[in-house]
Amino acid sequence: MKLLTTNVLIITLLCLLTGCPYESEHSLGQIQNIDPNLIKTWKGKQINFEDDEWIIEVTDFNDKEYLVDLKIRRKGAVQSYKMRAFVSKIGSNNILHFQSLMPPTEHRTFNYIKYRLESEKLVVRFLKKNDETRRLNSKNELSKYIMRNLNDEKAWSKSIILKK
Repeated sequence: MKLLTTNVLIITLLCLLTGCPYESEHSLGQIQNIDPNLIKTWKGKQINFEDDEWIIEVTDFNDKEYLVDLKIRRKGAVQSYKMRAFVSKIGSNNILHFQSLMPPTEHRTFNYIKYRLESEKLVVRFLKKNDETRRLNSKNELSKYIMRNLNDEKAWSKSIILKK
């Protein structure tokens, strides 16, 4: 069951909201400049999945975008995912928009993470895929869904706490 739940989270991370093309000008709020506090290598474990180790290396891609290399170690095997990302700010919420850079390019997906920096920690929560998000047909509908559910605990994954 633990492996199934972990796989669901990873699939959610990589395949969330399939079909939405990456466009930097599409954001939920104002696109933020690069935050040097986010550019680091972060390591941690997902709550309730102590066997998994997450390593997220964040570097700058250009003045508004990041290059993200996510590695998940599970029972000796490593899964690696490369993404590019940018941040929008909605009130006090930081939303990281990211797109897989893995081939095939025509099927790259657009995903969302809500995150906060706490001293030496990065706390992330992924937007969950559900029946409602699967029915969304446009970026505008997706944006409205995310803004409507910013504070809905059910819409976001459990926290993953990462340290420098």
